[in-house]
Amino acid sequence: MKRVQKQILLTARILFGFLFLNAGIDKLLNGFSAKVYLEATTYGPFADIFQSMAGSPIVDFLVVGGEIGIGVALITGVWLWFTAYAGSLMMFMYYFSQFPPKTGLINMHIVYILLFFILASFEAGTYVGLQWYVDRIIKKLQTKN
Repeated sequence: MKRVQKQILLTARILFGFLFLNAGIDKLLNGFSAKVYLEATTYGPFADIFQSMAGSPIVDFLVVGGEIGIGVALITGVWLWFTAYAGSLMMFMYYFSQFPPKTGLINMHIVYILLFFILASFEAGTYVGLQWYVDRIIKKLQTKN
């Protein structure tokens, strides 16, 4: 891969990470609860499922903790495959909580899912990211056994 391509992936990874980190920290600092969103804005064939989650502290924790965790993982460039799956699951949940989307079938949640897997498949965490170091540690541990 060319250097400029790596720099583009690095920039996308870090900006995407700050998008999630900022969203999670904002929710944390402002006493977020998914209850209002889940009760008032969900619609479509899956609305009952999502509305039944309203008011759950576990759901609130998963949203805030998930966004912060995804943000940190993207910024540091570690565990991007896991992050891609976790972030995609979160985006699928957001997508299907308002299905069909009023903005068309392809919305930001679908684009985010694509970006997660682009970053993971190009191993964007190994370029100026901690994944390079994590891989070396794992290799050393495997060769000792």
